[in-house]
Amino acid sequence: MIRLLGEAEASLVLGFLRAEPAFNLFIIGDIEHFGMQTEIMRVYGDIDGKTIRSVFLRYRRYAVFYAADDHFNIGYLAVFKDDPFDFLSGRKAAIEHIRPYLVDFEFKETSFMVLEETDAAPFRDLRVKVAQTEMQFGNVYDLLCGITEFGTAKVPREEHIRERMASKAMSMTLYLEIGGKTVSTAQATAESKTHAMVIGVATHQAYRNQGYASLLMRDLITRYLIEKGKGLCLFYDNVKAGSIYHRLGFRKIGDWMMADRIVTGNSTNE
Repeated sequence: MIRLLGEAEASLVLGFLRAEPAFNLFIIGDIEHFGMQTEIMRVYGDIDGKTIRSVFLRYRRYAVFYAADDHFNIGYLAVFKDDPFDFLSGRKAAIEHIRPYLVDFEFKETSFMVLEETDAAPFRDLRVKVAQTEMQFGNVYDLLCGITEFGTAKVPREEHIRERMASKAMSMTLYLEIGGKTVSTAQATAESKTHAMVIGVATHQAYRNQGYASLLMRDLITRYLIEKGKGLCLFYDNVKAGSIYHRLGFRKIGDWMMADRIVTGNSTNE
């Protein structure tokens, strides 16, 4: 039976999700920080007594689906209609079952990697800064908008800044400036008690091939694995980026799939 879940089921849901903490980082992180229900977040589950088969989380315009056996109960289609989203992601094998029903979405497959231990020495570079203000998050947004494969421009600038400011307790945005211009960035988000997700690793085209992405990633690894004792997860589809992550010690554990609504005229950010 698929139904909206509440705080009474929180420990049951988290126990189910923590069987694969890296794949479920987005859902676990949101539940740990916000609880099971808020104005902008809801958690649904295919549940029978104390047995959970799958979980669907909707946070603002974003959604994540997870099923331990990758099974998809078509009863979720009613939930999708009543609680719509613009972005859906999850393990590829599970999202493939949903794909035939989302005809107005485009799909993208990526590799999913994790780094949970490192022999690297602590690394910090004084040029690396942590975004804290609306102006700093805005500058990072402008950089990301110049990189078309990210699709950042699909999210309005003001909304992006608002979300980054609101999620500072569970995320970190590093950036590098040259001559007062933000030229490279790397972010960790959805931080849980055990992991964080790396997103938005990018360098302005005019400043590439100078090692800035690797520099920022080494800094993130120091802050999370060495200082916080937390693993880092990420997904990528760029071969060159993948080579950087492999050199840093990340290992592939599976495939991830993301779906973006083709027409987003009806925003679902509430």
